[in-house]
Amino acid sequence: MSIPTPQRPRTRFERQGTWIAIAVILTSLLVLMTAAIRTGFLADIDPFWLGRNLRGYTAFGLTMGVLAVLFTLLTAVYSIRKRTFQEKMPRFLRGTMVGWLWSHIYLGGLALVASVLHAGYGLVSGGAFTTGKMLFYVFGLLALTGVIWRLIYRVLPTRAQPKIGNYSDAISIGRAEEARAEIEKLLAGKPAAFRETAEKMLIDPTFQPSNPPPSNLQPSNFQPSSTDLDQLRTLIAKRDRALQRYHVQQRTTGRLQGVRYLHIPLVLAFIGLLIAHIVWVFDWPAKAFPAQFGGFHPAENCVDCHAAVVSQWEQSMHAHALTSPVTIVQTNQAVREGTLQADGVDGDLICNNCHAPVGVMLTDQAQASLPLTGSSADTHLNAGIDCATCHQFSGDPFPGVGGELAYQDDLEPGRVFFGGNKDSVGNSYHQGQHVARFDAPETTCMSCHNVMLDRNGDGRNEDAGIDLVLQTTYREYQQEYIAFGGQETCIDCHMPLLPGDSIADNGDYAAPPRTSRSHSFVGVDYPLDTVVDADPQLADRTILLQSAALFDVVEQSVQIDGDTLTFAVTVDNNQLGHKLPTGFAFARQMWVAVRVVDGAGNVLFQSGILDNNVTDLCDAETMADAMAQFVVGCDTADPQLVNFQQKLIDDVEPLREPDGTFTLDPYGNTIGIAADDAIETPLQHLTGGAVARVRPSDNQLLARISPDDDARTFLYNVPFDPGAAVGDITIEGQLLFRNLPPYFLRA
Repeated sequence: MSIPTPQRPRTRFERQGTWIAIAVILTSLLVLMTAAIRTGFLADIDPFWLGRNLRGYTAFGLTMGVLAVLFTLLTAVYSIRKRTFQEKMPRFLRGTMVGWLWSHIYLGGLALVASVLHAGYGLVSGGAFTTGKMLFYVFGLLALTGVIWRLIYRVLPTRAQPKIGNYSDAISIGRAEEARAEIEKLLAGKPAAFRETAEKMLIDPTFQPSNPPPSNLQPSNFQPSSTDLDQLRTLIAKRDRALQRYHVQQRTTGRLQGVRYLHIPLVLAFIGLLIAHIVWVFDWPAKAFPAQFGGFHPAENCVDCHAAVVSQWEQSMHAHALTSPVTIVQTNQAVREGTLQADGVDGDLICNNCHAPVGVMLTDQAQASLPLTGSSADTHLNAGIDCATCHQFSGDPFPGVGGELAYQDDLEPGRVFFGGNKDSVGNSYHQGQHVARFDAPETTCMSCHNVMLDRNGDGRNEDAGIDLVLQTTYREYQQEYIAFGGQETCIDCHMPLLPGDSIADNGDYAAPPRTSRSHSFVGVDYPLDTVVDADPQLADRTILLQSAALFDVVEQSVQIDGDTLTFAVTVDNNQLGHKLPTGFAFARQMWVAVRVVDGAGNVLFQSGILDNNVTDLCDAETMADAMAQFVVGCDTADPQLVNFQQKLIDDVEPLREPDGTFTLDPYGNTIGIAADDAIETPLQHLTGGAVARVRPSDNQLLARISPDDDARTFLYNVPFDPGAAVGDITIEGQLLFRNLPPYFLRA
């Protein structure tokens, strides 16, 4: 009578029901937390980290990611406990294999749930096949193979047990070897014919030897006796049963372990992808090697969500900042002729640093000549002022530093875009992060709309005649507009409000209402290489220019004194946020065109009148200088021309008082004047700059008009013969503008 072995009571963690309860409770808690986050009840605290967006980079998403990794590590304890440490683990962790098996199954399931909640919308978003999606799918396959493996272990051993008993293939091989040894003993000393018969029976168990031969044959030829044959058959059958059992054991074990051969490689793939995912989502490759790993993002990458914004930007001069023919020619000529090299200061990059802050970071070429080349795609290298320039800049701008590479110090490669929204909606492409700079977005303009270079190393870069000062637009905005009570910003004029309440076309959910502004950056410039085919900004540019100034022919000033007709015109800055004109004012022609005609249409006098749009103004200072050779349409200078275009010269010095101290303008800035041997030039020189012209007829300084100035008055004295005039005299006047003088382009 057999006595049954008493069963050890199972502990709590050896019972599947315990683990089912743990899994259900924790899954319910995680789902409830997700639902709570989705309501946005914490968004008021911090909309970026605690908003209702279900993304891996949020506080909730990161928490779920950490939980997923933690649960995954705990599932690995089963394998470590089983194969490596066994009884060497600390007693409080040792447990039993049954308990660790259930933890392996159900903690793995919890890890999968946590990974789903970690990925959130990213799991179902369109776009690129990311490391996160790859990791999740591999994890899903890993879990699936584990479940299949478990089911096979549950079903197959029960069905195979009647055939194989146990899985000890060593015992089966041992029994087969024992039978073979018994056969060898039986054959020992037997005739060769008997041994041949035995070998044939071992090879083919169905082989039947012939009946015993006659007794008169020699013993060496005897066939085996019936007794020997029966004994041989018994031993061969015993051996065959052992081998058959061995083969069944091998097949069953192969079926049990077959999924393992997929499960283990998936584990290795999962570990590799997990590492790659962590490295990639924190943008470590892009931050370390932005050119090779796309640390900065060209505008075409933004089209899917911000199509309208990109379309507006494509119309702007920002988009053409590095492809404009004038920029290319001026930059390459300056590099070739070394005009920005002097006094041990390398100024070659001063143009590109502002025209392509990101491109300068990505290029690997030695010189600043255009187009830029490098390992990054040319479309981004030469994209000019694109989305990344403003929205991947995290620093605090400082006037003029764009020309000195300081701007690039705060350009942040990666997938965090900076802006003014405190409730940014995340998506599969980038995160949004609020920075204080966008609370006053006009400050972003200061780095490049003051073009200055500290030549003498005194820490200042805005002393005309000492430093290189080419553009002071933002300084004008601060000193001459805001300081005198101005209320509007650069953004109000150049990025006006647009109808609509969103700047994104899609996302994980509907974006909150937004104040949308134009990204066309309408100004006075336009791309010469595309304007023939399209000029989408013409209407807006016209409105901008027509609102810039106030112009009048002063009726009360008209007098006729003998043979002289006298009249005056006034020009005033219409409360712009900067001087009129501004920017590179040496390439901006704003002038007064006047004409005096009689009743018959006879022209009695004219100044500033052009025959066509490629004719030059007959400016006395240009016609008396090195640039005169490029002037077309002028036989003599016009001494009464009122032309506010500044003159770019190769050598500027500061204006000084009789005692040698610097003469300062009303805002405390040094005033640049031409050195004795200075000449007008189409190229920037490190020693040069822009100076105001002088009107020959009355020596009036044609300085640019500040927003806080009174109206500027200019008097015209016209030779007049009352007897030659027919009918009434008419004085026609206009204030005209063009962004590039023809002679300047020819030069």
